[in-house]
Amino acid sequence: DNKDQKSAELYINTLEKKDLEDPEIIYILAKLEYLKRNYDASERYLDDYLENGGPKGNYYLLKGKILARKKDYNGAIANFNDSKKNGASDREANNNIAVVMMLQGRPEPAMELLYSLFAANPNDEKVRSNLLLASTRSHRPDVALEVLKHDSSEQEARVKLKKLMQSVKPLPKKVTKTVPPKQVAKVKEKKNMEMETKSVDLKPKYVARSVLDPKNLRPKAPSIYRIQVLATYKVIPSDYLNYLKGNYGSVYSYTHGLWKRYCIGEFSDINDAKKFLENMDIKGAFVVDYTKKRYVEL
Repeated sequence: DNKDQKSAELYINTLEKKDLEDPEIIYILAKLEYLKRNYDASERYLDDYLENGGPKGNYYLLKGKILARKKDYNGAIANFNDSKKNGASDREANNNIAVVMMLQGRPEPAMELLYSLFAANPNDEKVRSNLLLASTRSHRPDVALEVLKHDSSEQEARVKLKKLMQSVKPLPKKVTKTVPPKQVAKVKEKKNMEMETKSVDLKPKYVARSVLDPKNLRPKAPSIYRIQVLATYKVIPSDYLNYLKGNYGSVYSYTHGLWKRYCIGEFSDINDAKKFLENMDIKGAFVVDYTKKRYVEL
């Protein structure tokens, strides 16, 4: 922003008076006042910009940013949506909407919106930064790890993830309606087990690594079975995640290929897992061997 401001000021100083009626110049003036935090002046320039034939998409985009700074969050989102209807970049508008959602204290919908942008173009540094912030605030280590792995090794990403998750406040405990005790998995916590998820943009070696290979198992490694309840290319919706956690305890995430797989429960005997599955009311759920899978616990 400081570089933009200095560049704009230098450019404005080279202009003649007649140039100040050009919509592009007026827009630069509006943006300059915005960068200087003179929001009322910026809005006045924006009105002049529109009156002189400036594109509405740019008008609504900057107007939304001004309103966000003024803490008129609903107005900001409305303007960002209007910018998309008038030719502005959907990506830029949606990124801004997600930022406003976080300012409203709504990191979960912000994360879901940003994740769709990240999946479409993981090289967008601004989106990655915002998604990392939204996912940590949403207590979603699976998403945060995926973002970190974009430009870090697996080990480096996990070290960064641990520090990030320690920096956020724990979520307040919510009273949730649970299923009868006989339907709840007897989950044994494996807090020291190594965790892993894989990014959207996977390399073949990661895909191969996620396939169970009995030869690589530690001698006498105890069997672990879980019940897979969802497989998706997208991030699991927060509402459904909360439902699963409220009714079945911890949810475990790992990625195989491009699919994100979410499981519940922990069983040392496959028959126990199958019996529990029979009492579940989740269409398409099935038992998976989790003995070697590395995961993130949600």
